[in-house]
Amino acid sequence: MDQIENLKVTESCRDAICRFFYYLDEWRYDDMLRLMTKDAIWIRQGETLNGQLAIHAALNRRNAKQRIKHVITNLIVDQLQNRAASATSYLTSYKHDEARDIEGAAQISGPFRLLLIQTSFVEAGGQWLISKQVNVDQFHFIQ
Repeated sequence: MDQIENLKVTESCRDAICRFFYYLDEWRYDDMLRLMTKDAIWIRQGETLNGQLAIHAALNRRNAKQRIKHVITNLIVDQLQNRAASATSYLTSYKHDEARDIEGAAQISGPFRLLLIQTSFVEAGGQWLISKQVNVDQFHFIQ
């Protein structure tokens, strides 16, 4: 794979990860799932979710009153072979959990947690899709 193609793959994978967590934050689960293979595996909060149906079901259990934002940093994409790639990044999450809707900025004391995110991609029809994502806890911040 030449350097230009490698840059395109890197940008596609970075874009998919950023969109994935943005769509999660915005409760846009259908858009989020379109970034994954049908049989994707997501290891999230200690639970292994196998396939889009299991992922969607787990997301539907989220507290609808919480506001959570995920910030992706230190994102590194490695090309494994022509149709597979992997990425590693840090994810810092900010969470406001309350029993009522709020307007404007939420008042929080600081970040909620920091995770190491390990993502595997496969190329399908010209699109790089998430085939596996593993969230590994690194820090839980004292609230």
